[in-house]
Amino acid sequence: MIKIVDLHKSFGKQKVLKGVNLEIHKGEITAIIGRSGSGKTVLVKHIVGLLKPNKGHIFVDGTDITRAGAKELKKVRRRFGMLFQEAALFDFMTVGENIAFPLREHTKLSEREINQIVKEKLKLVGLPNIENKMPSELSGGMKKRVGLARAIVLEPEILIYDEPTTGLDPVTSASIYELILEMESRLKITSIIISHDVPTIFAVADKVAVLSQGQIAICDESQKVFQSDNPEIQNFLTAQIKRFHGKLSQFWTQGISG
Repeated sequence: MIKIVDLHKSFGKQKVLKGVNLEIHKGEITAIIGRSGSGKTVLVKHIVGLLKPNKGHIFVDGTDITRAGAKELKKVRRRFGMLFQEAALFDFMTVGENIAFPLREHTKLSEREINQIVKEKLKLVGLPNIENKMPSELSGGMKKRVGLARAIVLEPEILIYDEPTTGLDPVTSASIYELILEMESRLKITSIIISHDVPTIFAVADKVAVLSQGQIAICDESQKVFQSDNPEIQNFLTAQIKRFHGKLSQFWTQGISG
């Protein structure tokens, strides 16, 4: 569905992407992992057409978005939905207004139709009947679910999750990943996840791509990535697993002491 060919991007003298090649298949969950500052967010911004590369191509169902005009690019972007790292809800809007915002901006649906869709999406993410609540009344996990409801309200074909569990405890994180799996199963959405949640992400993704030194070092099934003999990949995975277990131990310790 998405094919990235020899993608390069520099900011001044800083080379971030140095020839990225990656294929993302329709209906699959592809996780992109890598060290902080490795260029994951820069890569995603290229995929949705927010940045132009210095060199290379990105094809979305055959359309080269790096060469597309404004009208064609807008059409392609409508196929994407995005769950931002901090959910990015408007604090001055109710939950219902937040989810309805893309519908009011991009469709000519009646208010009755919009309200019905909002109810359906909230039910889908497991939060029925909270349309009138404000974001300040929600927990971190609930905000992520509302953000996901807004991301799918225009029924995108491709959904991008930017660090979907940042700031959440392990139990809530697990529930978000269960929801991602449910979205893929029920809506047949192609998903791209930017995440540091090793090893959890390996249990969710169909394919895992490791971005290292400006290139995709490996993109394969979870087990094959774990078995990679690349020392840099092994060092990264080992460090992330230790970090995960440390967070998990801290969570349980706090739970017991509480």
